[in-house]
Amino acid sequence: MGALASVVTWIAGPSRGLLATARRGFLPPALQRRSKNGVQVGILTVQGIIVSVLALLSVVVPDGQTAFVTLADMAAALYLVMYVLMFAAASRLRRTQPDVLRTYRTPAMRLVAGIGLVACVAAFVMAFIRPEGFTGLSGVGYALVVGVVVIVLGVPPLIFVAVRKPSWDLRTEAEKTTADNVLVNPGPAAPVAGAGTPVASGPDGANTPN
Repeated sequence: MGALASVVTWIAGPSRGLLATARRGFLPPALQRRSKNGVQVGILTVQGIIVSVLALLSVVVPDGQTAFVTLADMAAALYLVMYVLMFAAASRLRRTQPDVLRTYRTPAMRLVAGIGLVACVAAFVMAFIRPEGFTGLSGVGYALVVGVVVIVLGVPPLIFVAVRKPSWDLRTEAEKTTADNVLVNPGPAAPVAGAGTPVASGPDGANTPN
């Protein structure tokens, strides 16, 4: 049950955060597609395809436990790349923008970020080492599988950033001034002031008379 709960949060959480990034124009419009309830269907579709392909490891690798640990190491390695960047960015921001008022100020930032950075790099390296007692993949094969997946899934974001276009930013003017509405669909249209007939948003998003 614990593993199931962690899988659910790993699927929903990152894709929700990725939607906020996508809405700022870092991903193509197709990946910004949402349902009428605001669910990030474009991102979830791609995520489902990738996870389905990775799940084939359970078929290719005879040992199911090895396949499970390999998938966990892949996910951990990808997460650790983000944490390495986060600690490096936090240290740099404290040095270059020390006077910016933030909601929380970490004491001894260089020390905290330095320890976190070293720990994440060490854990990232260990993600490529096959655990003792597992079979189905050699030590070199295990490291290659994890490395290939990290590269294949880590390179596309860099490509999107390099080729992104201003037209990918689909936010409204209101969304550009605040982050409150980035993750939700626009609400009903407000009534037009001075109009003879109040106007509201219909279920399909079209304006219909009340």
